[in-house]
Amino acid sequence: MYETPPNMMPDQEDQEQAYNSPQYYIMDAVSHPDFQDYPEGVHLLVFDKSCEGNETQRQPVPIFDARKEDHRGLIAQHYSKYDEMGVVHGVGLYGAVWPVRSSDTTNVAGERVKEKPPGEKAPIYILPEDLAKVIDVEQIHDDFRQYFENEQAIKGLYKNAPAIHLIVPVKENTDISSVFITYPEDLVKKGASEEQHLSVPTISAFYWYDPDHERIAAMTKEYLQDGNIAISSFNKHGEQPAWEFKDLLKYIEANGCPFDYVVHDPLIEQISVGSSFVQIAPPLKGEDACWKVHRTGPTAIDKYLERIQSEHGYKVVEGATEAARKDELRGQDLDSAMLAALDAVLSRQQQEEVE
Repeated sequence: MYETPPNMMPDQEDQEQAYNSPQYYIMDAVSHPDFQDYPEGVHLLVFDKSCEGNETQRQPVPIFDARKEDHRGLIAQHYSKYDEMGVVHGVGLYGAVWPVRSSDTTNVAGERVKEKPPGEKAPIYILPEDLAKVIDVEQIHDDFRQYFENEQAIKGLYKNAPAIHLIVPVKENTDISSVFITYPEDLVKKGASEEQHLSVPTISAFYWYDPDHERIAAMTKEYLQDGNIAISSFNKHGEQPAWEFKDLLKYIEANGCPFDYVVHDPLIEQISVGSSFVQIAPPLKGEDACWKVHRTGPTAIDKYLERIQSEHGYKVVEGATEAARKDELRGQDLDSAMLAALDAVLSRQQQEEVE
């Protein structure tokens, strides 16, 4: 019954040990009676789930491959299910993903993984074309509006990262839940420094440049008519994220399984970025003309600003945090690893266009 998913973990010597546990096993999905109509290459992570009393039941969790075309529609369907939360590998780590209705005011699904500190809101996973519709460009410093004025400009900001959080002002009366919106009073509750303070409502808009994941996100929009996708690193508050698939298994062994599906990435997971991401904001009207870094991370800001051809510098604001990263990668310049991930994606895209 045990089968090792191809490319699930780059370290082949660790595979047998990592997948051998009394708490779970991995099997081909079509071998399970409830998943016989699933496409080739979908696997199941089957684990013991505690029920009432001392009873347990076998719970199957599908594992999809983001690089397989016939998996993407199913991934989009799961993304849009309001009663589910999944984990997806995005560039440097596994993140938890879940849908939030526009009318929702509480972050119930997200709290399955971790409770956020007071005043801290969930990042929104949003396509550049949709972000362009909700950004309040009028609140941004005149010299920086060019980077946010349309879909292509915003896509350029992400592509040159190629994964980053953009902290941007958001228009009033959008269909975005307050779960995502940080209001000035939230920053007061959070105890933010004066330099971290933002005078208008903002969102942390996360996206990573990847045509395959963009296709999945576009499909998700078709199913998700009245909400948006939240995304956050998959870990308990104060603990290290799950960098690789084997870290998800370690999490299950310690905490059980709070997620309903997995989206792994055999292409990028083999590139050891091992970090969460930079948070950067443009200046607002009346502020100094420089980018504001609210969280440092794997993207080297000076090199990033060169790539987007910015004439302005940046400032790491007082109270800025450091993105979580693997212990063995602390102090290392990970910008080249981020660009290697981008190169892998672009090479794949070119190959598909040729074929």
